[in-house]
Amino acid sequence: MNLRQIIKLFIPPIILKIRHFFLNNKKDDSYLSTVHTIQKNSNTLFILGNGPSLNTTFANGTDFFKEKDIICVNTFVTTDFFVTLKPTKYMIADPNNLIGLETLSNVLKEQTQEIVTEFQKKINWHIDFIVPDFARDGYLYQSLKMNKFITFYFYNTKDVSKTNYTYFQNLDENLIAPPAQTVLNTCLWLGIKLKYDAIYLLGADTSWTEQVSVDQTTNELYTIDKHFYGEVKRPVYGDVDGKIPRKLHEELEADAKVLRNYWELKTYAQHVGVAVYNASAYSLIDAFERKKI
Repeated sequence: MNLRQIIKLFIPPIILKIRHFFLNNKKDDSYLSTVHTIQKNSNTLFILGNGPSLNTTFANGTDFFKEKDIICVNTFVTTDFFVTLKPTKYMIADPNNLIGLETLSNVLKEQTQEIVTEFQKKINWHIDFIVPDFARDGYLYQSLKMNKFITFYFYNTKDVSKTNYTYFQNLDENLIAPPAQTVLNTCLWLGIKLKYDAIYLLGADTSWTEQVSVDQTTNELYTIDKHFYGEVKRPVYGDVDGKIPRKLHEELEADAKVLRNYWELKTYAQHVGVAVYNASAYSLIDAFERKKI
């Protein structure tokens, strides 16, 4: 008789049954969503995109941001306004900045390392950092997860929806992935899910269709990538390695999906009772009521 068999002799059968139940019914580790535990600091949320129009907004001062929740995205941490505004929340959704460095092109690798370095150097206030579930194995999360000023929250990117739930109920419980063609889509979903009274989009230019072009000699697709902190001309690729050139129709289809997602989110916001305003000084998003700050 081995040790395991001896131990079983002294353990009541009910204990063994309970253990067997939990081992066979434990939650699937592939599903991870903790965003339902995020706390609101105010009833108003400002979502800041990095579009050029954000310069116009900042030119009018930043006093209106005081005591409001602010969520910034992507490389905003590399700008001086990160410390000026001290956002309460931050989101990155792009796999290019969330997976392991070994799979990235040199440009994306350097960008991801810069984001991590800037967070480590600048942050001295608490911030909620929201990332997709797959980010937990990536370089960014592993580098920042022990920072005492950062609390990470994950949202689910898989379809584990319940058939007896409506689409909005599945969105509410993050049983389906939020619209995520761009990070601002996902930020807006989160704000609606958390039921802020009012959400304002700023710097949400979404003007890629005006910036993309085709080289008239090589047919190479390129864009003038414009942000409030600068612009750069770059080729457009369909992979993280920067090896597969993207086709124009693919780029335009992706842009159309972004704009369609905003209309979908408008319906979600109306269902929940959240007011969403596009307060960007310039924007091609036509789904939300325009409002000046």
